Amino acid sequence: MEPSDYWRSTPRQVMASVSAANRRIVREMNQNMHIAWHIAAFGRMKKMPKLSNLMMKPPARKRQTWQEQLAVMDAWMNAKQPKQVN
Repeated sequence: MEPSDYWRSTPRQVMASVSAANRRIVREMNQNMHIAWHIAAFGRMKKMPKLSNLMMKPPARKRQTWQEQLAVMDAWMNAKQPKQVN
């Protein structure tokens, strides 16, 4: 959050921004510790594993048909429409 935004924000917005910044810092610290641990572990290995074995592969995702996309959008629109009172 920029200092100029602070004075235009509600307390709830400030707390949300501070909470998000805190989660980002914790995530970055955990990532840095993860990297440092692996650097030390790889330094003790006699033979390095193949890089391709260490890299994560993105999960395979089935492509949606246009009919499936239309069904999702219909369900979304029906959920967003206000309920009519009889």
